[in-house]
Amino acid sequence: MVLIDDSHASQASIPFLRSGVTTLIKKMAAMQPAPQFGLMTFGDRPTKRAELSPAAGPALDAAEKLFAIAGTGSYFLQAIGETCKELKKRSAVNPIIVAFVAESGPEFSNESHEQISEALRSVGASLWVVDLSIADQPDRTTEEHERAQVLGAVTLDSGGLTRTVISTQSIDPAFSSLAAVLTSRYLVTYARPEQTIPPSTVVVTTKRSDVRLTSSRWPR
Repeated sequence: MVLIDDSHASQASIPFLRSGVTTLIKKMAAMQPAPQFGLMTFGDRPTKRAELSPAAGPALDAAEKLFAIAGTGSYFLQAIGETCKELKKRSAVNPIIVAFVAESGPEFSNESHEQISEALRSVGASLWVVDLSIADQPDRTTEEHERAQVLGAVTLDSGGLTRTVISTQSIDPAFSSLAAVLTSRYLVTYARPEQTIPPSTVVVTTKRSDVRLTSSRWPR
């Protein structure tokens, strides 16, 4: 599921979002087997623009029609929560949520980062974010602080990452970068003796200094 911030803060980003999301979907649609795709926006309120579908067409059409809603704020955390409910209802296997967030805009979700962490963990979903950041945010609201926690620790714990950009021109390359990572992942299964205590976290490391690993810390 692709989640896009179409609030007022994304107005200057829309042309780059249309291109970047289209690139992401097309690259992932070339996988064998291809995943299902859906698209939701969360300016003003979470709104489904394309239902989850084995065909990429509806999500691509929705990406081409993206526009910013004047005078609105973001409901990013609420959109994640609603997406997790749908993924659970569909019994999704290895679900991925890819999001774009414009941090300069206000966040109005009521959910905490702990609730979002539990929602992602309950469905085994990883969260991947392109974050259009601003240099200084001294007066964050409680809701914006919770969003920052999700963009940081929660994203990493889920097995995803946040790609931070500081200009709209970097949005398209950031989506291409995420697509490259998402299309080259491995599914690794770990086994343990049944009589041992179930682990609460999983930590995957590498001795290579030139390699960065992303892996869920949540056992399934």
